[in-house]
Amino acid sequence: MSKQTPNCACCKARPISVFAGCDDDLLRQQNEAKRCVEFNEGDVIFSERDEADGVYCICSGKVALTITSDDGCDSISVYEVGEGDMFGIESVVNEQQRFRTARALTDVAACFIPKDFFLDVISRDSNISADVMRRIIQSIRSMGLLIPNAEKLFLE
Repeated sequence: MSKQTPNCACCKARPISVFAGCDDDLLRQQNEAKRCVEFNEGDVIFSERDEADGVYCICSGKVALTITSDDGCDSISVYEVGEGDMFGIESVVNEQQRFRTARALTDVAACFIPKDFFLDVISRDSNISADVMRRIIQSIRSMGLLIPNAEKLFLE
């Protein structure tokens, strides 16, 4: 579901997001490129093998990222993200299908940032690019604590 798009410069999650240090011009461009979405508790935001068409920045709420077990019957919780966190980054940067499912643990308000815009931003801004890399590494480490051989998920 979509709602009116708030201004990124005023977002309460901005100080802890990858866009914390953005200049006014980039924030204006981002406001034009993104769209705000809301999800109810339990909603699937995207599923494994979906096209990676963009990333999400959480304004409020919590999202669980899961993978399907080898037998295809169970969802294995990889980690949770909340206010100020972004998710869906790895598949967009790697230009692959989604390799996790994202499900709203609570009601969630987020901004969807299209893939082409996001890739352009990280190619132009080294500070944002470095923060994105740190967040990808953190997600790999989180997965490694829960799932043996988690790095294989990124190499497929």
